[in-house]
Amino acid sequence: MPALEAYGAQPPLELLRQWMDHGGWYDRKQIGMFQQLVDINFACAMGPPGGGRNPMTARLTRHFHQLSFPEMDDCSMRTIFSTIFRAWIDEAIKVQELADGIITSTLAVYSTVTAELLPTPAKSHYTFNVRDLSKVFQGMLMANPGKIEHVESLLELWVHESRRVFRDRLTCDEDRFWLDSLLAKQIQHLRVTPDNIFPGGPLLYGDFVGESGVDTREYARIDDFSKVRENAASLSTGHFQIVLYQTFLSHDCY
Repeated sequence: MPALEAYGAQPPLELLRQWMDHGGWYDRKQIGMFQQLVDINFACAMGPPGGGRNPMTARLTRHFHQLSFPEMDDCSMRTIFSTIFRAWIDEAIKVQELADGIITSTLAVYSTVTAELLPTPAKSHYTFNVRDLSKVFQGMLMANPGKIEHVESLLELWVHESRRVFRDRLTCDEDRFWLDSLLAKQIQHLRVTPDNIFPGGPLLYGDFVGESGVDTREYARIDDFSKVRENAASLSTGHFQIVLYQTFLSHDCY
């Protein structure tokens, strides 16, 4: 939004308010001719002020019927996502005991991120909501639970999805190290050593290194990046696949 003037006005919004107050504008070329616009409806959406978002003046908002939706509480989020996640982890017989721990840790990471990584003018995209929380579980559900036989395998998948959703949006090493330490702390709460989960190299999952045929590929951890090169020829030559393949080859560890 445009910066506020000394008395709280925002010129672009004041032009809209003029139509709402008077029904139109004066023509700047033909002085004295008032142009009236009819049959117009305005629908607006906004978030709370902060991170480059300025408060709206009451002179404008008084023209609107305002609807506000409160944030979902922790109890509701736990009920929703535990129902979804338990239906998936029930097939992973050897790691079922981690269901409550994964759900609690994911909610804790989400709550901490939304409270600590606040948007600023330089990081205006640091906005996280329940959609990001759902993407963590959505990514985990892409894996085959029947092939997760160890606690470490489940936690590696959880770390990858948490990094993909939250860490990939961060813009500086300080914030990325902070998130990794937050994930490591949650892993310690699950009585697992974080060093066994965080590898020295990249931790990546994908479904593009399996056998030929899209339907047969499974979402799994990528340990041998030479397979990415071997399968690159069989992948579709769309923009996403080309960029992804070039990204793999650009890392020295690959």
